[in-house]
Amino acid sequence: MHPNFVVYNPKTLMKLRDAVGEEIGANCELSHLFWQGCDPVEVIHYLGKQGAIYHAHMEDTVIVKDVAARFGVLNFPEDPAKAAEGSLFFRAVGYGHGAQLWLSHWRVVCTWQAWSDRSVARWPFWALGPWG
Repeated sequence: MHPNFVVYNPKTLMKLRDAVGEEIGANCELSHLFWQGCDPVEVIHYLGKQGAIYHAHMEDTVIVKDVAARFGVLNFPEDPAKAAEGSLFFRAVGYGHGAQLWLSHWRVVCTWQAWSDRSVARWPFWALGPWG
């Protein structure tokens, strides 16, 4: 699920999955959902109940509110040298949203280990480090 792609949110993912089958699943990349206003825990529950999470990738997002208010969240500069003019920045985990959100996210991912047989990722609680 990625901005400006055919599959950009959970609803469009499930639409594609309905059309082509269970070969299609999510790389649940939260940074691409944050800027859309999605609640990551809700997304994981929604996709997890349908067995549609195949991988998870962790990255955070910072939305520059004054720039987004003027140009919207789809304001991605074409020139990388002008990245500071964009409405959002992708960041390392914890540099956009706080530890409590990420702890909640990790816990809910761990509850959906039923999808791990299709995934290259497994999330044991010891991976929570100081947040667990």
